[in-house]
Amino acid sequence: MVDSSGLILLIEGSMDRALQIQAQLRFHGITNPVYSLPSGEQAIRFMTSLPADADPADSALPQLVLLNLRQEAEANFEFLRWMEGNEHKPVMIVLAEPFASENLQEAFDLGANHFHVNGSDSRFLAENIRSIEIIRPAKANKYVSASRDSEFTPQWA
Repeated sequence: MVDSSGLILLIEGSMDRALQIQAQLRFHGITNPVYSLPSGEQAIRFMTSLPADADPADSALPQLVLLNLRQEAEANFEFLRWMEGNEHKPVMIVLAEPFASENLQEAFDLGANHFHVNGSDSRFLAENIRSIEIIRPAKANKYVSASRDSEFTPQWA
C-alpha cells in the first residue's frame, strides 16, 4: 500500500503537458505533492540526490512515478533500468501512446506496474491512482515546486 500523502514524481518532456497533467490530477481530487522533471536522466539525478539512508516513509521519496514514454524515450527507459536496481521501489504508471505494445512490454519487464494511454480521459488516470491508494485528502493542496530542493534544479529542454 502506498502512503496517502506520498510524493508523485512526474517525468514528462513537455512542460505544458506536465502542467496539464497536474491540473487534471487536481481537478479529479488528487492533491498529492507533484514534482515534475523533463527526463528519466534528470529523474535519476534527483533520486540520487536524496539521502541514501532515507526512510521509505519520508515525503521526499516518491511513492508514485508517472513516466511518459512518448518523449525522451531512451532516457526514460534508462530510468526504469536504474529503478530496477534501486532499493526504493515506488509504484510506476507508464503514460504511453495507443498501440505502443512493444514499449509497454519493455516497461513492464523493467518494473512498471500500470499504464495509462496518452490522450484518453484523465479521470481514468485518476481512478488508476486512487486504486493504488496514493491520494491525499482534497483539503491539503500542496505542490512541490522545482525550487524545493536547492541542490537540484531540473533543466527543461
